[in-house]
Amino acid sequence: MSMMEFPYSPNDATNHLKICVPEVAKERMSSVGLSSGVKKPFLQELALSLQVLLAKASMVGLGLKEGISEVEVNKRELDDSYQNVMRALKRACELHSKLNEENQDM
Repeated sequence: MSMMEFPYSPNDATNHLKICVPEVAKERMSSVGLSSGVKKPFLQELALSLQVLLAKASMVGLGLKEGISEVEVNKRELDDSYQNVMRALKRACELHSKLNEENQDM
């Protein structure tokens, strides 16, 4: 799969992040009415917003690095999520069976 098929070019991704990060910071600062004393919850909210942007940038970076499409990145994430759900379901079934056995022994 060529880089032309991927919906983002490296320059587009970089420009998007250069625009988004300052916008998010300004938006958060103006919503709090930033004074000389920055409140801790504001900083935590800003940190979480930046983490979300970093996760999005990492996803784009993965696609650029491996030369895969956004659809393929999403498919890989869904495959990982599916495997996690199946492990949790298997564990829940095991616990349910164990609980049923304990109830029958009573």
